[in-house]
Amino acid sequence: GRSCGGSFNETEACNEHPCPIDGAWSKWSMWSACSRSCSSGMQSRKRLCDNPVAQHGGSDCGGSSSEQRQCNTSPCPVDGGWSSWSRWSTCTRSCQGGSQCRPRSCNAPTPRFGGKTCPGEPQQCQDCNLHLCPVHGGWGVWSDWSPCSHSCGGGETTRLRQCNNPAPKHGGRACIGSDTDSLQCNNQECPGLNSAHPSSVCGIK
Repeated sequence: GRSCGGSFNETEACNEHPCPIDGAWSKWSMWSACSRSCSSGMQSRKRLCDNPVAQHGGSDCGGSSSEQRQCNTSPCPVDGGWSSWSRWSTCTRSCQGGSQCRPRSCNAPTPRFGGKTCPGEPQQCQDCNLHLCPVHGGWGVWSDWSPCSHSCGGGETTRLRQCNNPAPKHGGRACIGSDTDSLQCNNQECPGLNSAHPSSVCGIK
């Protein structure tokens, strides 16, 4: 008999929808600038799920799209600061120009971790007690004794001295003691003394 006419098989399209494409991460971006220059800051970087982008029901990328880490963990430099000035020292002289000083310390705070030291000087000096020194008076030499006030019958002789060796100046003390000295002299009886009339004592110089 005759063989069958036509094709013995046929095909038709199926599952014509696109295949799912799972997402994949792109490369990480550069790390961002650190949030601090010292003493532990943070920096971050990102990536995108676009290599390729998930399509047609494909799975998104697994994991995080960003990450962080610590940075610049070394301590920050601490610049030094001066303490308050201490008290002035005792003046080296009580008068006629001395000097006195006062110190300060670079410890408020002390420089650390490469910080700058304190600018300026750790000590300050100034003149003091510029007034003239007091000069206390001193006695000069005694003068010669004066002639006796009477040649007989008892007289007095005196001598003087001056407070000029040196003279007191600039608030110095005056000389201590007397500027005069006296002695009795010519104590012998005068010639022709009338014992009955004591009033007739010869007092001739």
